[in-house]
Amino acid sequence: MYYNLPSASGITLDAERLAELKRVAGVSTLKDTGGDAIAATAWFQAADGLPTLLNGYDTLTFAALAAGVRGVVWGAASFIPGPCVELHRLLIEEVNLVAARELWARIWPICDLLEATDYAAAVKAGCRHLGLATGPGGRHCTTCPAQRRNGWLASSTSSRTASPSATGVVPFPP
Repeated sequence: MYYNLPSASGITLDAERLAELKRVAGVSTLKDTGGDAIAATAWFQAADGLPTLLNGYDTLTFAALAAGVRGVVWGAASFIPGPCVELHRLLIEEVNLVAARELWARIWPICDLLEATDYAAAVKAGCRHLGLATGPGGRHCTTCPAQRRNGWLASSTSSRTASPSATGVVPFPP
């Protein structure tokens, strides 16, 4: 799997480079964390000769699934797996766009927060909140700021109520 993260690598991939990665290096899968929905859509529309594309940019998950991406590598699924699986089911299996949009409106603020802070630290905070063990972060990994996490984390992962929290996130059951 090739990890496409242009903000860290400084490399912007195009279809020609992706085909070369597959042909020369044997790359079979690309996790796209570039955040460019137009480029990603072009890649999986022209999938012949390219590595299989997986969406790795959480806030683009709905659009990527709706457009036909083969799979997602999604940090939010680590601590809200039920809603994430349900979104896939609604979009791919049932093709129920109305219900998928309603669910995505509840998931998206969590994805947005993950990307707006130290992503790895925020995912680990969500997991720890549920009592899931996580390993140490790398040297780049900070802790998720308490003021950002306190409002959404408890309401998004612990509450069984369906009313919106103060942050506007409709809570999910654990």
